[in-house]
Amino acid sequence: KNILPPRDIQDAMEKQMRAERERREAILRAEGEKKSNILVAEGEKQSKILRAEADKQAQILKAKEEKVILEHSDDKFIEALGGVENIESYELKGLSRLALVLKDYSKVNKEEIKRFYVSRILEMSNKIILVGENLKPLLEILDNSKSN
Repeated sequence: KNILPPRDIQDAMEKQMRAERERREAILRAEGEKKSNILVAEGEKQSKILRAEADKQAQILKAKEEKVILEHSDDKFIEALGGVENIESYELKGLSRLALVLKDYSKVNKEEIKRFYVSRILEMSNKIILVGENLKPLLEILDNSKSN
């Protein structure tokens, strides 16, 4: 037998099913947005943590550099270059390279120079180039020695 409910009952059942589908869709959409917002927030949190750690490391490195430069007096740097009379000219190129023209390269104490956060010393026929992260303090030492 085929029993069909009256049309108004069929309409009510269809409305109820449609409402149930819309409710489930709204729930799924809300859950998806919630998960998305959580992932974005976690990503921002991790990003802030990593930035803070990087800033902290940069501050530690800068403090160490300043401490080493303070511990090694200006005189020691000039002395490591063979004295003020051995320096003919110098030029800072960017922050990381300091080019020096010296009279006598045999007077250079490379190990002492490296204590001033110089990572490499490049030797050329007519000059040496000191390489490091920030050599501006060394330029200031040279400028001060020239004015004295």
